[in-house]
Amino acid sequence: MPSGDEFRILANVIRVAREELADRELDAIPIRLRNAAKGTGKRLPAPHQKAIIDHIASDEPFRTAVTKRWTESGIDDEVGQRFLKDPTAAATDVSLAAASLTIGRVSAERDDALRVVRDLSTQLAEAKSRLVSSKRERDAALEQQAASDKRSRQGLKRSAEAAGAKLLELERQKAELDAQIADLHQANEALAASVDRMTERTAKREFAAKQRLVQPESQMTGAIPSGASELAALLDAMEIRMRPYREPHRQAWALAPDVRDLKMPAGILPDSAAGLDAVIDQQPDRFLIDGYNVAGAVSDKFSTRDGREAAIARADMLKRATQASVVIVFDASNVKGDDFTISAHGVHIVFEPEVSADDAIVNLVAAQGDRCVVITDDRELQLRASRTNCLVLYTKALVAWSEHLNER
Repeated sequence: MPSGDEFRILANVIRVAREELADRELDAIPIRLRNAAKGTGKRLPAPHQKAIIDHIASDEPFRTAVTKRWTESGIDDEVGQRFLKDPTAAATDVSLAAASLTIGRVSAERDDALRVVRDLSTQLAEAKSRLVSSKRERDAALEQQAASDKRSRQGLKRSAEAAGAKLLELERQKAELDAQIADLHQANEALAASVDRMTERTAKREFAAKQRLVQPESQMTGAIPSGASELAALLDAMEIRMRPYREPHRQAWALAPDVRDLKMPAGILPDSAAGLDAVIDQQPDRFLIDGYNVAGAVSDKFSTRDGREAAIARADMLKRATQASVVIVFDASNVKGDDFTISAHGVHIVFEPEVSADDAIVNLVAAQGDRCVVITDDRELQLRASRTNCLVLYTKALVAWSEHLNER
């Protein structure tokens, strides 16, 4: 397989070929390039890039079409131009250009290493100089200490006599302080009794105020939410009541040594389209999506079938852009049908009838120590899903990423 540097040298050729594939109908795209044509991110995986390069080299009509688009684009890339003209003859030029990139990178790393060595040599020389100076200062300090000890021994007797007199004075002061502490203890007991009486009166007043202001729970039992905001308020109240019985999963999973940790790059927000792009580039194993949370962000009727289909459509876009497993979970208390299904694009759709969608997602996060991503705006779910190599993205990141998919 060509190296990463060779793909960088032929980046313009690959980009023009992707533009050519994007303008073709699915039936007109060669089978070996269909997976590459489905890629929507800025960077294609290496196997897809290789498939494009190999097809250009082996398929004359496709290479002719790409060459025409290249000419119309007016791209100034001599190596790419030679490759489109004769891939076999240009293979050496591509390898040489890639080798130049590698040499440049290695040279820069070598210069950095030499600079570090020079800095360490300078620090070593300075440390040796400081050691010599410190030895001289220590010897001088020892001589001074010996003279001081001699003078101190002469004054110890006088100090002991003075300490005895001071001890007698301290004992007298202690007796006075003991008497003051006894007086303060009596005053503190009186103050505590006064505070207890005041606290009892305050509690009685607050209880009476709550009885007047808070609607009895029996009157709330039969209330039916009249709109989305009232339903959200009711769900929030239920969530607060259930919160003491839920705890976040904090088990630290150990991945294989050769697997990179899943992290959000510095300077990128987890509620932005760039954040989702950065996570996709790290090739996580699973995406877990809070279904109704996404539905509420993309549809006014989030709890209806239209809302669920709108959320599933966003999940399908994500599935087409990644090799990872994509799972979207809905509460199923008001949904009839199967508990599990798969969309046409391979998204796993889960309707959870037994527990809440939040609990189901937390269980999926805890099921195995893979590199997973949870997409939700629910703060409690974000906390409960926290574990090693599990990133949390906001719903806004998926919405922004999918809405501007064709522009990126």
